[in-house]
Order: sequence, then structure tokens, then C-alpha cells
Amino acid sequence: PAVMGFGKLETMGGATNVIPARVKLEGTFRTLDPVFREKMHQRLAEFVRAIADAGGVQAELKINRGYPVLVNDPSAA
Repeated sequence: PAVMGFGKLETMGGATNVIPARVKLEGTFRTLDPVFREKMHQRLAEFVRAIADAGGVQAELKINRGYPVLVNDPSAA
């Protein structure tokens, strides 16, 4: 019931053959259920923290919530 995709990866300085000190990853997340959407936002935050902790690095997660889920009226549709 959801789609998540990461379409942009940006390194902050450095060269193509050097592991960068900073990386920015951007993507989208779409779902049809607002409750599930909020739950997945929380799970994504947990996942980012776990990956950062495992790698001994810092991570910052910013979620732009955008538009709410669109639910069409069945009688109108």
C-alpha cells in the first residue's frame, strides 16, 4: 500500500574516488492510508537512527509531509 523511492544522492565536496564526509539523500514516499503514513514516518526515523548508530556517524532526517492523502468520495467518483 506504499511506494518509497530515493531519486537524488548528493555528496558534499570531495572527489569521485573519495568517500565523502557528508551525503544528502532525497526521495518520496506515497501511501493511501494516513495512519500507515504516520507509522512509516516513525519507522523511517528509527531506521535512520539505527543505520547511523551502526556506522558510528550522525544522521538528520527531515520529512516534508506535503499534501495529505487524497480520498475520493465514492458516490462522486
